[in-house]
Amino acid sequence: KKKKNVEYTGVEITESLVIEDITSLNGCTICEGDINSVPLQWKFTFQPQKVNDLEVMDSEILVYIDKNGVNRIWGNWFPVTDPGFVNYGSVAAKETTLGMKVRYADSKNQVFEQEITQEHLSGEPELKFVPIEIDEKLEIHKVWVLNVLQENTQEVRWNIFISTVSGDVLEVKLL
Repeated sequence: KKKKNVEYTGVEITESLVIEDITSLNGCTICEGDINSVPLQWKFTFQPQKVNDLEVMDSEILVYIDKNGVNRIWGNWFPVTDPGFVNYGSVAAKETTLGMKVRYADSKNQVFEQEITQEHLSGEPELKFVPIEIDEKLEIHKVWVLNVLQENTQEVRWNIFISTVSGDVLEVKLL
């Protein structure tokens, strides 16, 4: 039996969806004079997909419901193959980032370059699955996610994704 919306969401077992948040989206039904504010629709936010207890980044699903039922679904889950054993550990991943150069622009569009040092690494690397565009295709990789602080701040400005299989830097994502 085919599950409803599986071709759009990638969710094959609806019981694996876990609600994270429910938000009412208010608007007016009386929009002149004594204006009211009432829930016109609800937004259900589901937790990200997990594979072998690891989060798949960017896999949250949002469902919007109004008085007529579901009016839109946003987000999807991915087909994930876990490569299993981690060939490249978190310590090696940290060492890979040291000395890398990252860039950012300030509010005046002035570009700055920063060399990553130990002081720029925030917290411990996290093991996750991440969808990454490679050769115009989306691939899911098991990676170490390292948070990098902007120089002289406590603001995490970048995520660096390092493959657990090859040790390659797969992406540097400016936040």
